[in-house]
Amino acid sequence: MSKTMKAVRNLFVLLIVCCLLSSCATAPQAPQPVAPESGSKPAPPRVQPTLTPVPQQATSSPAKSRPAPVKAPLETTFVADYGELVLIEGGAFIMGDLYGTDRFAKPVHKVNVSGFFMGRHEVTFAQYDKFSEATNRDKPDDEGWGRGNRPVINVSWLDAVAFTEWLSQKTGRTFRLPSEAEWEYAARGGKSTHFWWGMKIGNELANCRQCSTNPPEKTLPVGTYKPNPYGLFDTAGNVYEWCLDHVNRNYVGAPADGSPWLSGDAGKRINRGGSWKEFAVDLQASARGWDNVDYQSNSIGFRVVMEP
Repeated sequence: MSKTMKAVRNLFVLLIVCCLLSSCATAPQAPQPVAPESGSKPAPPRVQPTLTPVPQQATSSPAKSRPAPVKAPLETTFVADYGELVLIEGGAFIMGDLYGTDRFAKPVHKVNVSGFFMGRHEVTFAQYDKFSEATNRDKPDDEGWGRGNRPVINVSWLDAVAFTEWLSQKTGRTFRLPSEAEWEYAARGGKSTHFWWGMKIGNELANCRQCSTNPPEKTLPVGTYKPNPYGLFDTAGNVYEWCLDHVNRNYVGAPADGSPWLSGDAGKRINRGGSWKEFAVDLQASARGWDNVDYQSNSIGFRVVMEP
């Protein structure tokens, strides 16, 4: 080999060794941040992305039961020389026979009723006897069943109206008999069933011929059975209750505002609710009855309304 070739070879080997020594001499250093020049704005910091949580699916665990709504307290008032009355809030209802074929309670129709106070009980002998004594009237016969807290019987529609007129004068408030629409609205107690407690007459829920296995076959003291949802006792059974309305044998043309229907047969007036000697069908909330204004019976009494 010539000297020239040897020199080239040696130079090449030297270059390779130098490169290897240079790469192994130091480890690579991380780049250092460069300080900003005077007067220049610093670079904005890097913003980390915000992760939005994904809404979770509703679990299949049972929902917590809600407490039952609190029933509004019964609003009553006590009137001296009479007794306790219940406020019947105004509202709308469907009047008439909703299920059967009672031609006297058809057609069914919507009625809007204004609020009024109604006697919590049927007028009793104790209440009516005060009126009889004050007006020098003969006291009605109690059939030997007892007076006091039993519903007054053997009183005509005329007698009942005279009682309300006397009570109005004595108290300074306006008392009267209910309209037929007011009576049914209150008796239903917000229900649309035959009776305020359901579709069937049941047992020991009212006083009538079919209301128990051993019916008493006479009146019972007022309040013997449970009140309806409006706080009224004996709206079904015990005694029929006189209303203001003239007799019309169906509801064609009946008022839709809850007022008494004062056209028709004025010599007869409506009575409602059935009595101790009637069958269950006559106690239905839609069932209607009527009699002459001077008719008296041991199955007919009345209940009063007081205007607000």
